[in-house]
Amino acid sequence: LPAPKVAPKVVAANAVERIWYVDNSLLQSSSGLKFSLGKALTQRPEDYIDLAEWGSEVSGVAEEGWLRVKDHYLPFTLNGAPVLKPTGEEGTFKVDKDSLKVCGGLRYTHVKGAED
Repeated sequence: LPAPKVAPKVVAANAVERIWYVDNSLLQSSSGLKFSLGKALTQRPEDYIDLAEWGSEVSGVAEEGWLRVKDHYLPFTLNGAPVLKPTGEEGTFKVDKDSLKVCGGLRYTHVKGAED
């Protein structure tokens, strides 16, 4: 039997992952920002998982008023207050030193595809 055809995952051409600051300066909430399972604010606790702590940074893609972080979402505004602010230009990435398997860190280069 032939293998079933699997449709490739489609990603919008302008979908750029970016780092965002989780900002509580206007909202002044005591708890963090809740990750939602979908793009809707609900009162049901089962629709939320985990918290993005105030003052932390998250990496995701902006989608229709929401930030997609892997398979979960954070709202850009809550109760009329902005709660996510970009930390840098599009295409800016943060290096996670704990995930690197090298000694001494990374060097910046202007040459695309540099091997050394």
